[in-house]
Amino acid sequence: MGVNEDIKEEIKRIERMRIEQLGKFMIKKFLAVFILWLLKKRRMHGYEIIKTLQKDGMHRATPSNVYPILNSMEKRGYLEVKECKEGKRRKKYYKTSLKGRAVLMACKKWFARGLKKEFFKEMVE
Repeated sequence: MGVNEDIKEEIKRIERMRIEQLGKFMIKKFLAVFILWLLKKRRMHGYEIIKTLQKDGMHRATPSNVYPILNSMEKRGYLEVKECKEGKRRKKYYKTSLKGRAVLMACKKWFARGLKKEFFKEMVE
C-alpha cells in the first residue's frame, strides 16, 4: 500500500468513529496530537520534545508518558524517524510524516466543530 492509500485508510478509520468515540480518542490522545503538531514544525529528539513541553508548562510530559506515545506513533506511521549517532549516544529524531499530517487534519476538523471550537476560541482570547 502506498503513502496516499495509507493516509486515506487512516482518515477513513478516524472518520468512521462515532462522535463520542472520537471525543474520547481525542481527549486521551491530546498529548499525542500536540506532539504531532510540534513535530510538524521541526524535527526533534525525544528528550528535546520532553524539555520543550515541560518548559511550556506541560509537566506531565515525562519520559514515561512521551516515549510510549512516540513509539506508538512511529509504529502507526505517523512519524518519520532518523537515527543519528552523537558522540557515544544514538538519538532518534522525529518529524511528522504525511500520514501524521493527515491525522492532524482530521483532529483539526474535530476541534473546529460545535462547543469545542467555541471553547478553544474562548480559552485563547
